[in-house]
Amino acid sequence: MEIKIIPLGCEDRPLDSYGRDGQSFAEAYAPVIAFLLRESRLHAVVHTVPGGPAMARAVCQLLEEARRREGDEAMPFDVTPIVDVTARLRREDGCPWDRSQTHRTLRRYLIEEVYEMLDAIDSHDIDGIREELGDILYQVAIHARIAQEKGLFSAQDVVKDVTDKMIRRHPHVFSQKSLENIGTSMLNWDRLKQGEQRQQHAHLLDGVVPGLPTSFRKKRPRPVSTGPMSRASGISSTKNGKSSARPLAKGIPSMPKKKLGMCCSSLQIYADTII
Repeated sequence: MEIKIIPLGCEDRPLDSYGRDGQSFAEAYAPVIAFLLRESRLHAVVHTVPGGPAMARAVCQLLEEARRREGDEAMPFDVTPIVDVTARLRREDGCPWDRSQTHRTLRRYLIEEVYEMLDAIDSHDIDGIREELGDILYQVAIHARIAQEKGLFSAQDVVKDVTDKMIRRHPHVFSQKSLENIGTSMLNWDRLKQGEQRQQHAHLLDGVVPGLPTSFRKKRPRPVSTGPMSRASGISSTKNGKSSARPLAKGIPSMPKKKLGMCCSSLQIYADTII
């Protein structure tokens, strides 16, 4: 992202006068340049320099040189090789099996890889964890490639989206907003998550993944939404993509949203104990 350099002074002095112990300006400023580049991968950066316009231009030049060097070197975590291999496999002269895959046909393989990863974790198998992470990464790469071929999104879009999401959900880390403790941090995470478009659900159970095992659902309680499901006058259900409302049985008084949520949670916990 952008790095903006703002000079605070009007007059410039020799740049090397900013160095210490005989260091040149570039040597003395190297740690600052590294910090600015690192931060710019996460958000836009504004950096002020004590000198005038000449010093600001010198810092900009150091940044450009550092970016060129960084571009010539491999990134610490570079997924380009697997992205390139996946593209090659999906070519017309590539692998027939890889070329025939769709998001739907790959579903079972993604599930298998995740469970194999969980087994490696439970077995404390470090080599297995490394291998299964690679298999999961390939699933990410091929799903992204399929989407890219349809003009939907690319692997880089996936990386950008999840990076932006993590920054957005951690304002106590990436902005001036501070949180007093981890409890407040988790509360803020839930609020930020609920504010995202894909996390806004009209009904109470909309956010629960249908294929998620019941033991996982119990560990991931979700707040009662303010949509139709929160109304005590009826229960909303979905059929063939259309929402319909069924009135509660006659004679049952209206129930506050909080107690309705508690009842649903109790039913879920009870169901988990007997399944």
